[in-house]
Amino acid sequence: MRVANPFHQCGVHSLKLYQALEPATWGKLVGRVNGANFAALYGGTAAMGYRGAVLPKGHTWKSYVEFLLETLPEETRKVYLKKFKSSMDYWMKTGGALPENVIDELEELGSDFERLGPPTNKRKYKQRYEVVRFKDYPDDVPIKNFRLVPSYKRMCITILKNDTSCQYMGFGQTKDELQKKQEAMEKWETFL
Repeated sequence: MRVANPFHQCGVHSLKLYQALEPATWGKLVGRVNGANFAALYGGTAAMGYRGAVLPKGHTWKSYVEFLLETLPEETRKVYLKKFKSSMDYWMKTGGALPENVIDELEELGSDFERLGPPTNKRKYKQRYEVVRFKDYPDDVPIKNFRLVPSYKRMCITILKNDTSCQYMGFGQTKDELQKKQEAMEKWETFL
């Protein structure tokens, strides 16, 4: 069973401050927010589910993604599948811009991709970038800047973090997600 952490990585660190500096507030927080005490005790450890994610025996990261998706409710699964398909289409059809030092690391690993030249957008880059298109979506990319490169391992971590907006994979919220959030806020505002 997956339990949603009400505090994201950045918030977990400040929980210890509340415990020490404002015990009365901390007591109210623990009483009202499910998972607050768990996050304070185990935040940043393997107990959170995704830290140091280890591949189960007999699985590739791709097969592990498929297994994790099977465990999810259908609506949640569809959300992930839509985002994952978008990522795969982007990196395998269009291609994405990566810093040249990351591309060099990928070449040393023997990753299968093609170089498409410098980016044609109007964005100002601080270092030299080049657009690459992967022939196959990578299973895992054991390089220093792994967060810049797509992989099935990143998909697994995204699912384990219960990150339905896929921010870990570099996605922002869609207009539909933002509208849904706004409608929920307006609905609950009338009750307060």
